[in-house]
Amino acid sequence: MIAPVTRYMAGPGTGKTFTLLELVRREAEEHGTRIGEIAFATFARSQAEDVKTRIRTVYPDAKPDEVKAAVLTIHAAALRACRSGGTLDAGDRIIVEGSKRDSPYFEEFAAAHNLPYDPARARLADPDDDRTAGKDEPPGNALFKIARYIAGQYTWGPEHADNALNATGTHIPSGYGDRPELLRAWAEYKADNGLYEHDDYIRLAIDENAPAPAPVMVLDEYQDMSPSQAVLSETWRQSGEVLRIYVAGDPNQAIYGFRGADPIFLENIGGPVEDIGATAAGAVPVSRRCPAEIVRAADLVLGGRSNMAPRAAGGVVEVRHPYDGAEFAALVADLQRAYGAVMVLARYQRDARRLSRALTAAGLPHSALNPGRATPWQKARTGSGAMVDSAEVLAALDAIDVYQRTGHPWTLERGPAEALAAAGRLRARPETVRAALASNQSLHIADAIGWFGIGPERGIARILAAGALDFREDFGRGFLAAFDRRDRPNRTAIAVDTIHAAKGREAPAVVLHTGYLKARSADYWRDPAIAAEERRVYYVGITRASSHLAIVDSLRSGPSAPPMQAIPGVRA
Repeated sequence: MIAPVTRYMAGPGTGKTFTLLELVRREAEEHGTRIGEIAFATFARSQAEDVKTRIRTVYPDAKPDEVKAAVLTIHAAALRACRSGGTLDAGDRIIVEGSKRDSPYFEEFAAAHNLPYDPARARLADPDDDRTAGKDEPPGNALFKIARYIAGQYTWGPEHADNALNATGTHIPSGYGDRPELLRAWAEYKADNGLYEHDDYIRLAIDENAPAPAPVMVLDEYQDMSPSQAVLSETWRQSGEVLRIYVAGDPNQAIYGFRGADPIFLENIGGPVEDIGATAAGAVPVSRRCPAEIVRAADLVLGGRSNMAPRAAGGVVEVRHPYDGAEFAALVADLQRAYGAVMVLARYQRDARRLSRALTAAGLPHSALNPGRATPWQKARTGSGAMVDSAEVLAALDAIDVYQRTGHPWTLERGPAEALAAAGRLRARPETVRAALASNQSLHIADAIGWFGIGPERGIARILAAGALDFREDFGRGFLAAFDRRDRPNRTAIAVDTIHAAKGREAPAVVLHTGYLKARSADYWRDPAIAAEERRVYYVGITRASSHLAIVDSLRSGPSAPPMQAIPGVRA
């Protein structure tokens, strides 16, 4: 028996997860389905945690372990199936490149095959298709990356090494050995040591017909399915163990082709399928996020129609050409004052870093969206190598400034005091400072000033900001500019990152940079598949905005993104 599928295709802000939860509610009401009979699978742990909270509106009496078992990632569902089906032994180990615990396996294999390998680089959380990073990736890191890509394709093998290198934008010089042979050696090494990466046990679940995780399956963000994940989903669907499947997604937001994902798996699900979203008869789902002008711009870039209707008329879309970093920072500051929150997005990390530096120079604190990347306003390195929270240092200096002007409050909170001590060029003995911070007594601001060997003269907080902190010179100037800003925003009010890092998020105002790679531009015009994915990437960037989209078409070293050239005012 092939389980019937209910498919909800809808655009950004239409409430796809909400709709899936309502379908779960219908399951409970019409079929008496218990939480233990449902597997709600997502693609990210953060999304799973959100659903765990929200599914309690359907099953308010569910126990924590029942919710944990019902809501999981697609990888966790496959792993559970392999373990419950006995296809993984107790001694088998799941390894993740980038994990300090598992790093020795990758290092040992790379060393044995004379492949340069950088474990620190592997630990960088990177969800981006960033061709600027891949070109100088060490051969060992590149090999492990393409091995995962090939496993995710399911039908590919080591002979597809060059295809995988091209798809991931990485390179392994021929002098390091035969690439297919290296891939076979890595597979043998894992087999000999009972090691499995995520895509390995996805494939194992398929090959061994591992049991379905539950009689009712719910799959969110289905457009992000890799070939192996899609095969596993279909295997479970045809197993006779699954009664019904509910899926949601948006082909226009499929931006993980560099991992093997393809929107065709959502669009071409075989029957029986019931459509209830944009592909069904009737009204197109309404976005709760995007107004008409932003949807219009998104459709221009996409070269097609969104799977949504705008929430209302209006919205602002403008193309700006700031002359320099200061003018760009002024634009962002104006938007932050007007809307409260701004998201600054670039296609590549190099451009995101360039925009971040411009904001820092202007004294605008900001944060990154990706937890694996942090701006100096989140973690700043001192000359001694210590990592400090610069926002806490600012809080300490603000407290000193207020105390000197008003005489109260006279104490400094522990967090700001510790950050100030870590960042400062102190004159006091280290043991004196440590004792003060370890004491249970309130820390007097005058004592903290004394650590620097400076008298309580007028403007002491600015004196400290200007010359008593051990920050790197370029950040030190930006830090001083931030201290001097009376309208200084909280660092969470402005976020700077890549479009991929912004997937699933929104902001009232979005600044979208048009910077692009010259080589990738040639690929765009040569390869229709690459062009389609790039249009979807910028579609995602545009549709993060709920009120105002400012397209910044300057401050770039290469061409503008070809998809963005569909917007009037964007130059090639």
